[in-house]
Amino acid sequence: MSLEQALQALWAADPMLPSLVPSARVFTGTAPPDFAAPTAVIERRTARPLVSTSSGTRVERIECAWRIHAPSYDEAAAISAAVLACFERRSFSCDEGEVVLFRGLEEGRNLPRPGRPEFTLLFEATLVRS
Repeated sequence: MSLEQALQALWAADPMLPSLVPSARVFTGTAPPDFAAPTAVIERRTARPLVSTSSGTRVERIECAWRIHAPSYDEAAAISAAVLACFERRSFSCDEGEVVLFRGLEEGRNLPRPGRPEFTLLFEATLVRS
């Protein structure tokens, strides 16, 4: 399971998030253009190596963003708050290695189209590959 798939699985297992955005509306990379809000999209933005050890262990930082689209500003704010509550300072496993820390970096709020707010939550994953 990739990092993005692991995040989607955590979303589906959360007690609050699926009631705000059903798992069928959580996408990787981009959402279909005709998909009705609310939706959530996880995208990997950057990866940078931090350290490699002589034993072959590598540590890297991966920047990811959750983009939240909702019918109203208040709904987008509620979803964003639930995303932060679910993912802030999480650790979990994926096929790529062990995410020892998944932490929020910043939040952006935007109105790309009238009546269609988009919130972006930027996170950083510290991934240990053995």
